[in-house]
Formats: sequence, structure tokens, C-alpha cells
Amino acid sequence: MTSVRSYFWPMQLRWLLRPRTDSFFPRGRLRHTWELVHWYVRVRFGAQVRAECEERCTVILLNYKRPWNMSMLLRMLLKCSCVEKIILCNNGAEYPVHPHIRSEKIEVRDLSENAYPSHRFVMAHEENAQWFFFMDDDLLLTPEQVHALFSAALSDSSCVHGMCGEQVEEGGIRHYLHGEERDVSILNRAYACSANHIHMYHSLLADLSQSYKSEAHFRDDILLSMSGEHAPRCHDVGTFLSCPTSVQQGVAVSCDDSFTDSARLDFYGHVSLVKETRCVSDDDVRYLCGHASLHTADTDLVVTCLMRDAELTIVSFIEHYLALGAAHIVLLDNGSTDRTVELASSYENVYVFRCTLPFAQYQLPMKRWLARKFCTGCWCLSADSDELFLHPDAETVSLSDFLKHLRSKQCGAVAAHMLDMFSDCPLQEVRSTPKDNIKEAYPYYDLKDVHAVPQDAREKLTSNSGLRCLYGGIRKSLFGSRHFLLTKTPLFFVDDAIRIFPQNEHFVEQVRIADCTGVLLHYKFVGSFREKAEDAVRRKNHWSNSAEYKLYLRHINDQPHLSPMSSTAQKWKSTHQIAEEGFIELFSQGAVSS
Repeated sequence: MTSVRSYFWPMQLRWLLRPRTDSFFPRGRLRHTWELVHWYVRVRFGAQVRAECEERCTVILLNYKRPWNMSMLLRMLLKCSCVEKIILCNNGAEYPVHPHIRSEKIEVRDLSENAYPSHRFVMAHEENAQWFFFMDDDLLLTPEQVHALFSAALSDSSCVHGMCGEQVEEGGIRHYLHGEERDVSILNRAYACSANHIHMYHSLLADLSQSYKSEAHFRDDILLSMSGEHAPRCHDVGTFLSCPTSVQQGVAVSCDDSFTDSARLDFYGHVSLVKETRCVSDDDVRYLCGHASLHTADTDLVVTCLMRDAELTIVSFIEHYLALGAAHIVLLDNGSTDRTVELASSYENVYVFRCTLPFAQYQLPMKRWLARKFCTGCWCLSADSDELFLHPDAETVSLSDFLKHLRSKQCGAVAAHMLDMFSDCPLQEVRSTPKDNIKEAYPYYDLKDVHAVPQDAREKLTSNSGLRCLYGGIRKSLFGSRHFLLTKTPLFFVDDAIRIFPQNEHFVEQVRIADCTGVLLHYKFVGSFREKAEDAVRRKNHWSNSAEYKLYLRHINDQPHLSPMSSTAQKWKSTHQIAEEGFIELFSQGAVSS
């Protein structure tokens, strides 16, 4: 194997002394060489970094054109107690590496021909491991940095984590984003993820059209970055070092002629489309009651709901929407174990299906299936089983007149803000039954901690940049977090152009949104609140490993008498009242005639 000495003297000093004016390292070559020596000493003689977590990861390294880095990268990884196994693959390398370091954690594999960078994810797919860490062979991390990225993956398994990335924007790509906590479009160089991401990577790969599959060997960073439920996350892990060959033509893949912005944007767009349109098929869904197909007019509204164990709200849900004027209600059960399906089956114009695909991976495809299957050519109202929608002035304007007015204004969607409703009892003293009228049992709301946050380029929620997004509310008052997003676009007309929940369950795209907003009366604080939170934490099926529900449990455990009721609480009267309070907006141009 090429020795460490041969790396630091011929490689580093040749690079240091070669005349150049466009140094990749702005602080100068001498400073960078000194940092490399310091990194070497730290890795060679430093103490092991102990991980507090019980989980361990498998690390996969590919050796192709940088054999001189491998020995030190292995030594660095062996300093990480969170690393259970290291696979070093000689990927058709001209100089295969067989290190003299003795460790049961290291496994060396030889490939006679180059299998491309994507081969690391092929090997991961064959491993019986839950967590993985990948890093390019030109990246010189410290054990602390590896541990920081792995810890981030453990705390939020909804996305892939790294420390360097790119942002796809209108007209191009912003490169080499690092040194801050932010979401990005594509991660580069280092990746911490779970086995679920590896599975989704290969699922996306299988769905690519044939012409794009051949490109995937060199676009593996894009595929893995898009394997999560949410955008990949870039973390500030401090200063990190790169091998000088990271920008050397003929060695670095990023310097290859095929590594152009236009090619990467094209591939990114194709994967986005595949991910957005990957669907739940009819074969994944079982009919339970009602009709498998509906006859609707373009003026009709169909309510769709993905539900599970909703017996405390489903009766009120159905009766509310039938009274509102919905033509049909279509429910997709995700494996209820209570009386939800039994209660729903007793109503006319209510149709129940079942799909037991994992909620965490298939929430959006299941909601898209409902909208496309039953609402194409008419209005869809996609609501959760604890959400009751009301349009502006719903007390005096009928739903049909409201929908006609939307079409006359050429609007294809309506935003709504969630308003958390509650009773006057402490959360853990609330008792509910399926027969409860939840609008009567939970009549209070509180607007004191609702705040609007403008969208910016870094935290852009939807392409409808003019949409006012609200956060907080009573959940901020009770649980302390400002990050409860209250805004959705639940009501929309389904045509060929609309993109239904392309990124998350809150927003539709490529549609004109009305200049009014409705309200979603949100009944989260029913009698099953604690049990629902415990189930979500156990199943880890919500955003960021159900972090929101962990927050709920921590506060109600610490404060057994925690109650949303306070002097600022108000009793529900009408949509006109909350419009006067500034929570929702009425039409700004022209009244709706009833």
C-alpha cells in the first residue's frame, strides 16, 4: 500500500510548490498543509470518540484513484465507537489497498473493474445493517465530525444528513453550501442515513426511465439525497479538510466533462417527477364498503381522508362534511384496530378502502391516489380525520356557491389555517367517546401565539410565494416550539396540471390559489391525545422520527395538569369572527352571492 509518508511529501509538497494563482484553499497552501499535518497527528495519536447512543453504523469506502488516503481514513473511522463495520472496496483501482491495520471491523473487497460511485449503495443494500455512513475518499473528516453526522441521522431519520450540498434554484444550482444548518436539494461528499433510505434509493432507481438509469452511476448523490421523506439536511460540523485532488481534472468526478449543471438539473428534475408520481396502485388497496368508482360533476366536492384509529372523531367528521355539502366522502384506512371502519360504514355516500403500506414512506402517495382516483375533474378536499374545514362565511354562503365563485375567479385551490380546538379540561383529564359531537365538546381556541412567517429562499414551503403561512398557536403556548405549521391547501380542483402534495402533505403546486383562506378546525386534543402521541413515538411514522409527538409527551409527563384553557381562550362563534381577528381572509374582490 502507498504509505502515509508518500502521501504527505510527494503529494502535498508537489501541490504546495506548484505555481498557481487560483488556489482552491483561500487561506493558502502552507496553511492547508499545516492543517493536514495536524489532522494526521489527531487521527494517528488522538483518543477514541465515545458515542453515547447504542446504535452503530456501517461505513462504506470506495478506493479508486486515491489509495494514499485510505490508511488514514481507516484509522480515523476506527476512532469512532459508533462505527460497527468498515467496508473498503477496491473499486477497480489501479492500486488496490490492503491495509496492515488489524481490526475485526475492517472488511476489504476487490473488484477487478470500476463499478462506479453508485456501487457503495449496491453493497449497502446487501448488508444487514440499520444505519450507514458514506464518505468520498477525498474528504478528511475527524471522528467528532463523523459522530455529529451520525447523531443527526439518529435524531431525524426522515431525511439524509451531511455537511456539504447544493441548492437547486430557478435557473441553476448553488454549489458548495456548507458551514450552516439548512435544508439543501442535494448532498455531496458525506452521507449519514438509514437502511430505509437505501431501500428507497433502489426503489427510485428502478422507477427511472432507461435513458436516465445509465446516468445514475454518476448521479448517485442526487438519488440518495432524494430518498428521504423530506429534503436532505446540511449541518455545520466545523472546518473540514479536503485532499488537493478533490479539484484535480482526471481524478475528481466533479471535474469530469459530464458533471455539468445542465446534466445534473435534468437528472434532478427527472427523479423529482418519478418521486412525485410514484403511486399507490389499485392492487395495493382493498375495497371495504361503498362503491369502487364514483360519478361526479365538475361542481362536486369529494372529501378524501387517510385515517387510522380515528373512532373518536370519524362520526363528527362524516356528519360535518355531509352537512357542509360534500357529494361523497372517501376514506382510506391505514390499518385501524379500533371501531373506525365499523362506524364509517354505516353512512350513505361514504366509501371505505384499506391500504396497509407503511405510513412513513407512503403517506403522500396514498393521499395522491385518493385525489387522482376519485376527484379527477372535480373538487377535492383532503383532510385528516381530526380536521373540519369551513370556507369563509360558511354560515351564510353555501359550499356550492363558494365553489362557483372560485371557478369564476379562475382559482383552483384554497388555503386554510388550522385552528386548534380544545375543552376547558386539562389534557390528561379529557374523556371522549365516538358519539361525542366534537364541535360541542371542544369549543375553545386561542390566537395569542399565532404568528406569520414570510417565506424566503432557504425555507421556501411552496412556489406560491404570496401565500401567508401561519405558525404556532396554542401548541406553541403549551409545548414551546414555534415550528407548528398551521397552513395547508386542503381544497383544490384536480386536473392534469396540478401537482398534488409534491413535497409534503401541506401544499399543492401549479395552481392559482384564491385570495381568501378557510379554516380547518383541528381536534387534536381529544381523549386519545396521549395514546396517539405514544403510538406515533413508538411507530416513528411522522416527521423527524415523530419529534413533535415526543415533545407532547415530554410536556404532559412533566406537567400532569397541563391545560390549554387560559384567560385568552375564546369560544367558537363563526368564520366571520376569526376573519375579524385576522386569522383568515375573506375574498378581497367581489362578494359571494348566496
